[in-house]
Amino acid sequence: MRTRTPADPPRAVPGALFAAAVAHGTGHQVLFAEARRRFPDLDRDTSPWA
Repeated sequence: MRTRTPADPPRAVPGALFAAAVAHGTGHQVLFAEARRRFPDLDRDTSPWA
């Protein structure tokens, strides 16, 4: 068995939000609005890939 390296948090966030949006279905807009409210830095253009 190999040990997995810990995920890079800035790169893990988009995947986690996408998975949550899929789970929320048609209510995904509410999910993203709540994420922006709780984590205001997400609303800025601070892409880890920039």
